[in-house]
Amino acid sequence: MAFDDVRMPVDWSYGAQVGPGFRTLVVVGDSGKESRIARRSTPLRRFDISYALRQFHNTARVMADVRAFYYARQGALNGFRVRDWSDFTSKADGVSANGIAAPADQIIGIGDGTQTQFQLVKVYSDSSGNKFTVAITKPTDFPDKQLDTAAGVRIFQDTNQSTPGTTFTVDYSTGVVLFVGGAPLNGVIIGASYEYDIACRFDEAADGWLSSAIDEFNRETLSSVPLIELDDGGIAVDDRFYFGGAEQLDLAIDVALSVLNKRFLKCINPAVGGKLFLPPIGDVVAGGTWFIIQNVTGNAIALRDSGDTQTYVSIAGGSIVHVYAAIGSSGLDWSIFS
Repeated sequence: MAFDDVRMPVDWSYGAQVGPGFRTLVVVGDSGKESRIARRSTPLRRFDISYALRQFHNTARVMADVRAFYYARQGALNGFRVRDWSDFTSKADGVSANGIAAPADQIIGIGDGTQTQFQLVKVYSDSSGNKFTVAITKPTDFPDKQLDTAAGVRIFQDTNQSTPGTTFTVDYSTGVVLFVGGAPLNGVIIGASYEYDIACRFDEAADGWLSSAIDEFNRETLSSVPLIELDDGGIAVDDRFYFGGAEQLDLAIDVALSVLNKRFLKCINPAVGGKLFLPPIGDVVAGGTWFIIQNVTGNAIALRDSGDTQTYVSIAGGSIVHVYAAIGSSGLDWSIFS
């Protein structure tokens, strides 16, 4: 499994069906009351490029190119770049030419005098001011001829454009901006303007069967060519732990859990004497598993009650515990199994 840093020809995706999805799990009880569980914190885009491919006159030749690209990626095994023509620039509408002068299209951070790395991001805002931030991991370093925009990512410190190579560099495989001429000063607004691709692979359906039909001479139709965005920033979780979602917790500082946390918790960087507080027992009902907690490595984690009065268990590095709510002689309380 790898990522081939090549872009699928942009005309193959022009006219494709495309859209994001979150995979929210909705559980409806007999009473009609429902519970919604976020299996993902960020959406994944899906494409079907078969609609775009049908616009070509000599589709047989294009289909041969598609098959060659498919073979080179070994189906779904290796990822590649895809242009999403509905959203590929740092502008709010996703299609206007990215800004070549201040102010920058997106704010990616605020200087503190020491931080030198900043992740490219794009912020989506609705009419009520609610915001959702997506990391941009595949910016482009070549110009877009259709929009006549210059190559590369442009970085601004307040209203001043920074010089690429001298002041900053960009990792075009991750979207990380590194200031090499010194960290931005405290309070300086770091802005960015850019174009970007989506890291994708062929969907499992296409991996199993890339089917086509010969309609007439030099006319060949692929019934469906589905692509899906790569989920290369998530947490690898055993299928047994999938229900209820998963998240990673940085325990450099103590963390208090709530019933809104995911069910599988991957804990990293526990501090010496670090604590993880369970939700108030009154917030849950008997049963479980409520949480599956993994201490990846390092210092032990003290799993304590919400009032910080008792330790249920010390979770050693490399171990996993299961947390249930059980009724005992003194009523409902947390019960821990390793």
